[in-house]
Amino acid sequence: MKKHSSTLLVLLSLAIAITVGCGDSHSVPKFTKVAFMSNRTVSPATAMFTSNLDGTNVTPIPFSTTNVDFLSVSADGKKAVFSSSNNVWAENTDGSGQNQLTTSGQAYYPKISPNGKKIVYGEYDTTVSTYVEWIANFDGSGKVNLTATMPSGMTECYEGNFSADSSQVVFLCYGAGTYGLYTAKTDGSGVKTVLTGSSMNFPSFTPDSKKIVFTGNVTTAAIRAFGARHSGAGSSSMFGVGSVNIDGTGEALLVPNADEVIILNSTLYYVNSCTFPEQIFKANLDGTSAVTISDGVNSDDLFYAGGGC
Repeated sequence: MKKHSSTLLVLLSLAIAITVGCGDSHSVPKFTKVAFMSNRTVSPATAMFTSNLDGTNVTPIPFSTTNVDFLSVSADGKKAVFSSSNNVWAENTDGSGQNQLTTSGQAYYPKISPNGKKIVYGEYDTTVSTYVEWIANFDGSGKVNLTATMPSGMTECYEGNFSADSSQVVFLCYGAGTYGLYTAKTDGSGVKTVLTGSSMNFPSFTPDSKKIVFTGNVTTAAIRAFGARHSGAGSSSMFGVGSVNIDGTGEALLVPNADEVIILNSTLYYVNSCTFPEQIFKANLDGTSAVTISDGVNSDDLFYAGGGC
């Protein structure tokens, strides 16, 4: 019996080791860094930085020019994608391995998956004369058109993001004066409509993938509900951070007058670029208990260098 028990324990240990070693394709890595754009003075000059999630330990990301926007960093803080001169670039956050992924001069809004394996970005496609949303490997290989069949009524798609487990994407499209919010699997299948509205940007999944947050014009009902919860605060503003259930119900206003937003782990990070200097705030997923992670001296933005309304 002793021999059989020992053998069983060895086999169980081996199975656990194999499972851990291989990893779960739908595992959820924890973000260790927040990426942001800033006018901070460093040498050599750069507009790209990371910090700890509380704003401490600010570290520059080197690049050959400060003409960059839309920085995105993997959960482990080691890989970055961004746009420069309207092309998508990838590199390690220490500045090594710089790789220009597009050459069209019409590629925008790159995002890296939390696990660092995939990127998503919008690019003008001359074959269909519109902007489409692409997903590719971190090195630019294996491109898949997520919007090969455009959602009904939409003429261009331009901005995407990954779920926490990197298995889904959420993206935005535009057509005939209307914006649409959509989800899909990373192979481009299973496109679903979540919401349509007058203005939307910067979509981001909640960690459980049950909701999506974004910036834009939220409904009057959502504004009234926000005012009721906060004694009328922000009830006159139509623009801010909104959220919606994955089935399109339950639209809500979380933060008024904010125009950049992302979710890292279970924390909301946002910017109000109409104040100067621009500051990054972190808050609960419902927008409460907000505190700044910026220094109050330099202008910090999540995506756009220089920010501004």
